[in-house]
Amino acid sequence: MITKRNKKLLKILLIFKISFLVCVYYTHLKLNDSNLSNYKIENNFYSYLIKEINKIDHYNNFTNKTLNNPKDIFKILYEHKAFLIDVEILNQTKSNNKSSNNNNFNFGIYFKQYYNLLNYLNRSNCNLFNINTNYVNLSIPSAIYLKCLHNNLRIQISAIYDRGDFLWIPRDNFKWPNYRKYFNDKTRSLNHFKIYQVNFSNNYKVYKPQNIQKFLYDYKNSEFIECNYDLAKYNYVSSGYRYRQNLTKNEIVSTKLDYIKQIIESYHKDYWLAGGTLLGWYRDCGMIPHTTDIDLGLLSNQHESRIKQSFKGNLNMPLMLQFGYKNDSYELRLGNNDLWVDLFYFYDYNQTHQWCAYQDKRIKKRRFVSKLNNLLCSAELFNRKYLVPCRVEKYLNEEYGMNEWIRPQDKNYTWTNVFYWKNWTDSEWINAVKFYDLNGNFLNNLTQQYINKYL
Repeated sequence: MITKRNKKLLKILLIFKISFLVCVYYTHLKLNDSNLSNYKIENNFYSYLIKEINKIDHYNNFTNKTLNNPKDIFKILYEHKAFLIDVEILNQTKSNNKSSNNNNFNFGIYFKQYYNLLNYLNRSNCNLFNINTNYVNLSIPSAIYLKCLHNNLRIQISAIYDRGDFLWIPRDNFKWPNYRKYFNDKTRSLNHFKIYQVNFSNNYKVYKPQNIQKFLYDYKNSEFIECNYDLAKYNYVSSGYRYRQNLTKNEIVSTKLDYIKQIIESYHKDYWLAGGTLLGWYRDCGMIPHTTDIDLGLLSNQHESRIKQSFKGNLNMPLMLQFGYKNDSYELRLGNNDLWVDLFYFYDYNQTHQWCAYQDKRIKKRRFVSKLNNLLCSAELFNRKYLVPCRVEKYLNEEYGMNEWIRPQDKNYTWTNVFYWKNWTDSEWINAVKFYDLNGNFLNNLTQQYINKYL
């Protein structure tokens, strides 16, 4: 016999069961793959390529070969606005040296003009190789290789794709004997650049980058690596809806980070995404959702005082705080309490390692990582190009512990590479910290209060 009390208990249990099933259902909706399509972890460039590849008409293999000399070929390149990107020739142009080898040329052509150019070049008597390469599961144009046997002319014309706000160039496996490939050897990316017309050797008209020095600076770190899309999707599914990207915050971060990058790159200095910013890019293909700051690394031996001056009183990203000295534990903090950006200077420790400061009041700590040895690569974050360590997983393992960074944590992250070094001496400490206001003025009173607090 069911008592009144038992009926009430059964009713409570029924309500609990229904509530549980509803929770399971909505959790499933949030985590299933179809719902992921509304969340922009996807590789937007891949989606763009699918649309563009489907528009391509096959090129014509002309039997009437009417192009017989280099002048005709260079004229076609010029008329299609192909532009010279040959690093060797551009280096010689910058130093006003005459080219030692004028038989090898590397041009670039925007992907949307690629097949139109190919159709014209196919009228040539030269040997033409139209090379495709794979991107994910797509076969895409990589480069046209043209070899004219009668005059030993070799021309490589690399397909250049618009990707976000930068340019992207795929790699391929094509090789010529005794020929160095500066593009299509690796996947590369460049900032957009302006071109202009010049008269080249033998009165050929060509287009080339307007700012050769900036082009060569970009090329140095142009090898491109992707974030880990598979890991980002897996963590989103396994960590739940709470781990989705904050799109509003991402847009703010993107705008400010790009602004800082433009200033640093204007002085042709190297930098890279570091700490949690690097982790968010690689693991989450975005930002760590709960992060409140951005970390960038710079090399102390490339110190440029104008970088600090550029941010003093800056309306977009004002310098608020300076730690250390340029030869010891230097760090600049930009922004405000809503979003800090820390510029960490890295110093050589020995032949294998470098370090940056970790300030803890008056205590000097050091974070150690392996030397980058000029191994910086380009990467995409929020459709913009930034520099990252090429050996990114090695870098993250040294920061957070072997594979400890792979799964997201809301808290209790610890750096495994931070060590106590020493305390600032009294004489060092009195000038080791400097506060600034929004107008770039040194805040003497606030600075003295902070120093005296730990003196």
